[in-house]
Amino acid sequence: MTKRVTLFTEVADELRRRIQTGVYSEQMKLPSDYELADEFGVSRLTIRKAVDQLISEQRLVKHRGKGTYVMRAPKLYSGHYGLTSFTEVGEHLGKDVQTKLLSLKKIKTDQVALDFGEARELFVIQRLRQYNQTAMTVEELWIPVDYLPPTFSEEQATQSLFQLLEQSHVIGYSHQEIAAVNIEAPYHELLNVPLHQAGFKMMSETYSVDGALLLYDCSYYRGDEYRIKQTLQR
Repeated sequence: MTKRVTLFTEVADELRRRIQTGVYSEQMKLPSDYELADEFGVSRLTIRKAVDQLISEQRLVKHRGKGTYVMRAPKLYSGHYGLTSFTEVGEHLGKDVQTKLLSLKKIKTDQVALDFGEARELFVIQRLRQYNQTAMTVEELWIPVDYLPPTFSEEQATQSLFQLLEQSHVIGYSHQEIAAVNIEAPYHELLNVPLHQAGFKMMSETYSVDGALLLYDCSYYRGDEYRIKQTLQR
């Protein structure tokens, strides 16, 4: 019994990995139970249990008389996970997160209409964020140079900036403004969507617990992959 459970778990884990990494892409038909049983060297019953597990997780769907298919991922909910980073949300959803650095430069605070307090240098970072190799958002970020590690590099610019900021500050809250927009050039090419496709523009200011502006973010999100969900209290 223990062996059967172990085999079922191992098969489910491998199928889940293949879905997350794109080996089995969205709406792709899976090999038959016979083929999978032969590949894994297990019984068809074990394969069915593994498949049923992924169906319960809404990763697979069965079409009667046609076979088992990878489900199209539901739209992501912005605002559903509180004040969390793109990386943290992706990890919560079991997504493989990729970040491509588009540009990294330094400017003076007097070159932007942002209240970062005393005169200082800012990093301006532009990044393309992806889940499972699918472009999701283009970020443009402004962060004071002295809020990041002295050795801040291009490699670190592809990592979670929230985690880097938390090395020296306690992140408290964020003000966000969201607008429905048509995705224009060059963002439509970066997001791999048609020109003028509906999307979201999100502008946010992230503050420390003592009210210091840590980060300004202006991001463009593709509308076919995101929904905005907020909880309002009176």
